[in-house]
Amino acid sequence: MQKQQNLQRRVDDLESYKEQVHSKHMRDIEHINLECQEKKMQVVRLENEVMDLRDGKSVSKQRLDDYENKVKTLIKEFEDESKRHIKEVNSIHS
Repeated sequence: MQKQQNLQRRVDDLESYKEQVHSKHMRDIEHINLECQEKKMQVVRLENEVMDLRDGKSVSKQRLDDYENKVKTLIKEFEDESKRHIKEVNSIHS
């Protein structure tokens, strides 16, 4: 009888330990899932930042190209004006 009680106590202890381990395992899984969700959200935020930076780079490059074209246009206009002015001065002094 004593042996049976000891065995039953041992079985009860093991079942209790099993429940504790299972609870800890479930908490660990939940914690890992939360961490995974946070990491996924962080990845999405970083991807969005990268896209914003790329868009900003595109906008900056476009602005730079626009300014370069404006400068080229101004230089061309200045050259044309200079040539016209030189022709006028030459025709006056001829």
